[in-house]
Amino acid sequence: ARLRQQLDDRFPGIRVFQGTVADLDADTVEVRADQDTCTAEAFLIKTASVVVNCTGLDAQFLGAGDANLQGNQGHTVRVLAPDITEFTVALDGPLALAYILPRGDGTVVLGGTHDVDSDGVDMTQRPAEATTVPTVADIQGILNRCSALLPAVAAAQVIEFWSGQRPERKGGARVEVEYLPTGRACVHNYGHGGAGMSLHWGAAQHAARLVMRALATRTSQL
Repeated sequence: ARLRQQLDDRFPGIRVFQGTVADLDADTVEVRADQDTCTAEAFLIKTASVVVNCTGLDAQFLGAGDANLQGNQGHTVRVLAPDITEFTVALDGPLALAYILPRGDGTVVLGGTHDVDSDGVDMTQRPAEATTVPTVADIQGILNRCSALLPAVAAAQVIEFWSGQRPERKGGARVEVEYLPTGRACVHNYGHGGAGMSLHWGAAQHAARLVMRALATRTSQL
């Protein structure tokens, strides 16, 4: 399957979420982006009416944990190719897995690989500790598949390689409200696997609606 989608914005999902909750009292919603605070204590924040959990693989370490999470080892290549402005993806067929994702700044992310619970990688570790280095074969395979999918890629300048653990979740992404034992609402938004850049604005919009709904419910109960 091939998907072509014009890239209008770099990370619109972040602005969707921020814009939706921008008019709320600053003491009402607390959003934490500091990876060092991704511990069980995040659920005990007393100053927040709603906790938003976007911790990816770290969700397995929070609260009761999420046994459905699994590591999806992925490698990508970032290239300079300002003339490429459309998403192109091959999910099946001889070129799978190949994707070409322009970022809106002249660079393009090429991928990829998909190794669930890769050999030699301890999925119980923090994501940063469970990352392997891509091999020459990994990188060359990505470049070859993407060039076959879109010939313009062949002339692109390689900038860097990326490697990391994607938060893949059995049963699909988790975007829902959970009410903690304290009565506080927790809006979960994680587990998108390798489709985060494709899905993040829609997921962010849905998460923002869940936050607003949880706040309205809380207000009506006061």
